[in-house]
Amino acid sequence: MSSFQKLWENIQLHKENHESHDDKSMSAIRTGKGVDEKFWENFLLVINNADDLSELLDVPVTKISTWHEKINHVLERVKSADSDKKPSSYRKLLKTGQPEAQDDEVITNSEQS
Repeated sequence: MSSFQKLWENIQLHKENHESHDDKSMSAIRTGKGVDEKFWENFLLVINNADDLSELLDVPVTKISTWHEKINHVLERVKSADSDKKPSSYRKLLKTGQPEAQDDEVITNSEQS
């Protein structure tokens, strides 16, 4: 049983770390778009000159060469997430077994006791 518990904890930890990383990368993309709508398009043009940028930033060319794919991937995820329709209101309620309250009737915790 402890092996299953360890496996479960590792899965949850991996999910949390992955989601945290995703949130940070998407946040970075949104920050760039906040500066200028074409910020990332311009940035991708700049990193086409990987050799000179490598010299300037002291970053290996091989690392810079992966940036295009990473940025484009996250740009697509941000675009997809932003285009998803969010519910404007939550009109459908689940039945709780409690009597339905009238619009002008408010039930507080102290009243329920």
